[in-house]
Amino acid sequence: MPTQVYRLLDQLPADSKALETMRLLGYGAAPTAPERSREMVERFGPIFTQLYGMAEITSIGTILRKSDHALALAERPELFASVGQPSYAVDTRVVDEDRNDVGPGERGEVIFGTSHAMKCYYRDQERTDETLIDDWVYSGDIAEVDELGYIYIVDRKKDLMIIGGHNVAPTEVEAVLHHHPDILEVGVIGVPHKEWGESVLAAVALRPGSTVSAEDIQEWCRNEPSLPTVKTPARVEILDSLPKNAIGKIAKSELRDRYWTGERRV
Repeated sequence: MPTQVYRLLDQLPADSKALETMRLLGYGAAPTAPERSREMVERFGPIFTQLYGMAEITSIGTILRKSDHALALAERPELFASVGQPSYAVDTRVVDEDRNDVGPGERGEVIFGTSHAMKCYYRDQERTDETLIDDWVYSGDIAEVDELGYIYIVDRKKDLMIIGGHNVAPTEVEAVLHHHPDILEVGVIGVPHKEWGESVLAAVALRPGSTVSAEDIQEWCRNEPSLPTVKTPARVEILDSLPKNAIGKIAKSELRDRYWTGERRV
């Protein structure tokens, strides 16, 4: 986990030789802050390999290799924001809504083709049909690709958050917040976090006459037994009303546009 490497950076003395015999350290399973990736290589050398994939392909979809980390430090710092190039025995593409490959600098969804992809989600045909299309596994991650085939994750099409390696569904957090007596409506999204990859942001609209503060809501969440720490909102934004789409559903994409920091997710 990237967080584990961050712990090494923060806890080991600058002159420590604890990792001098290490030749390879793989990390992944959560977004990584580019500036921390640079710090990792500056501190411990180009011993790192970043892995990006998903359980549905039982494998790694892309690799940012040791040589890529060295190249990033030497002359291509933008590679610290990349998840690398396609892995072995996996076809990795970035496609538009018409399932055509996007060009350099364009955005599309990351999809994987491999002989060891899943067959289905157990007893969930609807989710299977959304994810497995024409033998390609659709990741739900939105990415750009450069002229050399390096992939950069920039957003998530699906709402699932990955916090310190834990999958957190926004609906889990929203269900708890709806029990707060002052909250009228709530929308939860993930936003970039330098240590945990993502953190929970809760945008709420209050009931008429309520004067509760964002800090009050956070404190209530911390004292709520059914809300583990990993799912507790790190940030609460109080709005007059939440953005909604044409059918009245809270528009998570608009919330992400409003609160996303602009960092590339890696």
